[in-house]
Amino acid sequence: VLQFLETNRSSYPLEQIELAGLFHEVREDLRREIDLTAEQHNLKAAATLYEYVSGVHIPRLLPFCTETISAMERIRGIKVTELNLPEKGKQDLARLTFEAIICAPLFTLDETAPFHGDPHAGNILAWQEKAGGKAQIALIDWTLAANLSRPLRQDIMNFMLGVLSDDVDATAGAVARMQKGSYKDLNKLVSDIYAELHSETMDASDP
Repeated sequence: VLQFLETNRSSYPLEQIELAGLFHEVREDLRREIDLTAEQHNLKAAATLYEYVSGVHIPRLLPFCTETISAMERIRGIKVTELNLPEKGKQDLARLTFEAIICAPLFTLDETAPFHGDPHAGNILAWQEKAGGKAQIALIDWTLAANLSRPLRQDIMNFMLGVLSDDVDATAGAVARMQKGSYKDLNKLVSDIYAELHSETMDASDP
């Protein structure tokens, strides 16, 4: 099927999709979903990263884990989107979640940092220790975690700063480095990013 779609991509709206790479990525993600040893390693790395992050919990592994069983602490929480809070509590919970998923791995001083690769609401449990108290969260399901190196985290920051400051060259350079040179035409990349950034600016200025 993949070969047929690749050969006949002009007959479908698939010109911009790298089908072989997409199928390979899906296959690898499915393989990682059942790699329990890797998940246990990710949980240990995450526990180290979040050890001193207040309000964020990682399930503690139990001593009878094996290659085919991941045994861990049960955390009694609900989906982060289902916790009933006043408006101020919702804002605090959103800030805590953002800091946990983005800021903690991005700004750590460690050479590598675990990054949760599947942070949908079902993988973020939330609860209050007591009525009216601050909400806390737990990040579960670390099968699709990635490790972000210090240079990669720097390029992520350079990319975000480039977008915020409308610096097209800095943005394109960060993207090219993160893609490890897979962009053969850097000038076209710069042009595409410039067009995208300025189209958003023009859209925002329309009456």
